[in-house]
Amino acid sequence: MSKKEGSGFLDGLFFGSLVGGVVGILFAPHAGEETREYVKNRIDEFSDNSDQVVQELKDGSQKAINQTKEAVESGIDKLTYAISEAKKAAQQKHEELEKEQNIEEEGA
Repeated sequence: MSKKEGSGFLDGLFFGSLVGGVVGILFAPHAGEETREYVKNRIDEFSDNSDQVVQELKDGSQKAINQTKEAVESGIDKLTYAISEAKKAAQQKHEELEKEQNIEEEGA
């Protein structure tokens, strides 16, 4: 999940809760005490949900970080191996060329 997607979700969650709360207050057929209790409960519910969403975002971010680290480490290992093999091949070619040069010098 990208930062932008997570932010959009939180914005939607906040806006939806805000609209729901306002509509609930405006159309509540309850007394002031009951309405205040209702509003308090909705705020608590929103707070609990937002804590859960934040934790899920943290967990998802940590998972993405770990996967990225593993991919980078794997890439480094593969690159190191490829460089090692290239060095071996270059050394072998260098030795072959030296042998050819020595044979040509001996024949001349």
